[in-house]
Amino acid sequence: ALSAMHLPLHALLPRIQRLGEHLLSEGRLAAAAAALDQGLWMLRREAPGDSALLDMEAELLRLVCIAALSEESVPAFDRALYALGRAVGGGDDLEAMGWLLQGVRASFRREPERALALLDAMPPQPDEELETWRQAARTRAAAALGTIAEEEMLERLSPWAAGSTARQARLAGWYGNLRYRQGRYEESARLHQRSAAGKSRPDACLSSLVNAAGASMDALRYDDARQLALQVKTVARQIGHAANEAMAYAILRQVAYRQGQATAASVSANRPSS
Repeated sequence: ALSAMHLPLHALLPRIQRLGEHLLSEGRLAAAAAALDQGLWMLRREAPGDSALLDMEAELLRLVCIAALSEESVPAFDRALYALGRAVGGGDDLEAMGWLLQGVRASFRREPERALALLDAMPPQPDEELETWRQAARTRAAAALGTIAEEEMLERLSPWAAGSTARQARLAGWYGNLRYRQGRYEESARLHQRSAAGKSRPDACLSSLVNAAGASMDALRYDDARQLALQVKTVARQIGHAANEAMAYAILRQVAYRQGQATAASVSANRPSS
């Protein structure tokens, strides 16, 4: 897809943008990030001054931000913040992405007060996907403050989710996390499966299915846990999600151990590395 390197930058960058969008829609986050990084490198090398290329840079950086948020890891957030810091252009949109990434990173580093201070200072984002990630990070930060704070946050988000299938799917998953922490494993599994059913991207579905499998296992519904883990393993391998594939193997081996089909040593020794 990047073979048309002879094209002028004005023609090549839209192709890279479409490639990044396509890879993200398939859940292939690493491939999307690599393609977008290539486009940004070419743009910076040209050091353009025209507004059309600067607009394209903002679009590529938005996709970089979404890829990092979807990966859900501090190193990915750091890479996206580094890319934003090297931007040729500027503007409110890029500044908002930076605030969002810093807030999300703080929530993953278990710095809930800092995360909420950053995220609550931001106005609601016009970009639906970025706004959803802002709310997800607020929920994660609230969870670090305890289940009471988490439930209060989710109750406040119910009006936000109303009328949108995608938002309701996210909210169901967040409630699934809360119910798991409350020891309500069967309810958690049902909520995570409902969340998966309402998500369009494979990587987003995988996250919910992993959670559903783990909750099913702790609810002693081993057949359900096994079937969900097998589904995760298949899809994760297709889109190159090593961490989720490893989680699927871990759940399968834990289920086998709990059912007396494997020893504790084999569960520990044979667990794959992510």
